[in-house]
Amino acid sequence: MAPARLHLTPPRLPRAGDVWLTPALRGSLAGTDIVCMLLDHLFGLNYRRVEWIADVSDIYARTLASKSGFTLEAILRKHMVIRDRSRDTALYSVTNSEWCLIERNLKSKLSRAEAKAKAE
Repeated sequence: MAPARLHLTPPRLPRAGDVWLTPALRGSLAGTDIVCMLLDHLFGLNYRRVEWIADVSDIYARTLASKSGFTLEAILRKHMVIRDRSRDTALYSVTNSEWCLIERNLKSKLSRAEAKAKAE
């Protein structure tokens, strides 16, 4: 449904590069749920930091990263070339010291949405 590609870069740094959702799920909490599970798993493995990279023009990915608690750290100008054009990359991160609060907020958001859906 929403494959995520991780790149392990030294030292033990997972980087989420692609989380794909069908257009029907964009704007829903499905992406938030997936990211929450992924981060919970990675921090459970004692990673200290998780990075998320997205094309600056990819509003969906950048919005999902922000709503999932990631902090924008930098815009990497002309970071890579894709299809013969330079791509600027937005770099987001979450650290293990931030995860407890972010996890609480995400799970609260998901619980409220689930309760609302059951009430309807």
